Amino acid sequence: MSDDKLILNFEKHTFLWDHIQSISLEGERKLVVVFEDNGKCKKKVYDLKWLSEKKDFINNLKNDCIGRNISYEESELALSSRVGLLLQFWGNFG
Repeated sequence: MSDDKLILNFEKHTFLWDHIQSISLEGERKLVVVFEDNGKCKKKVYDLKWLSEKKDFINNLKNDCIGRNISYEESELALSSRVGLLLQFWGNFG
């Protein structure tokens, strides 16, 4: 994370903080970033399962969102989200 960008190195994606509309985290595993891209609202989903130093990343992300007045929400990981992450994982390697 930097002053002007959220960089998700584990997925090679970069988001400008001022384009991010909201971030939600389910069960410290499923990260959902809602952002604006060329005037359109888009959503990207990431699996944090393999992220090292996950607790530090989550704490820093939460603090950065709060400091930038970006909506941040944490919830439990639902069964449907677990299945979705598994399908996404297999889709990346299938």
